[in-house]
Amino acid sequence: MKSSRSQEGIGRLLYGPNSDPDMIEAITGETPLWISKTALMPNVELCVQKLSNIPDVPIVGGGPSVRSILRNNYGDDFEAYAMRPAPGKMVRGLYVELSRLGSDRMVEWDLTGDWFKAGEAEAVVIPGDGNGMVSAATTYLGEGQTFDRIVETGTNYPLFLTTSKEAMTEVATNVRLSSNQDS
Repeated sequence: MKSSRSQEGIGRLLYGPNSDPDMIEAITGETPLWISKTALMPNVELCVQKLSNIPDVPIVGGGPSVRSILRNNYGDDFEAYAMRPAPGKMVRGLYVELSRLGSDRMVEWDLTGDWFKAGEAEAVVIPGDGNGMVSAATTYLGEGQTFDRIVETGTNYPLFLTTSKEAMTEVATNVRLSSNQDS
């Protein structure tokens, strides 16, 4: 992992389990080109979605619903973080720079467009280069989706909710490997 910012990387702001370095590698199959210690994203808050809050419609292009994919991999007790705009609130995560392939794999893992909505956010990156501010791609709660609860301390929360880190990294690795076979 490089200690200074990459010139060729694609910046992403990650939160929840996806901000764990082992998860990033399991999802992307590679070490990030650059990774921050912390990224503080202002004017957003974390929500928790239970399985019942997650879309139960077929994914774009056909196939099972996001809810059934998650139920099959994690069971009925699955919970996930989602971020939404909230003036005055803040969420802690990571800023990473990934290769094009790594960034594409992160988008696929998040089921962006089917579950999460793609967007951009600003963050103060620690340690920072220059002024320490970045603007990068991230994911938000999808349009019209509901959530179970708001995380009151978006700067101090457990990365993993009802699913262990080991189970999530195993699923992420298996998804990436099966996706590579389809290519």
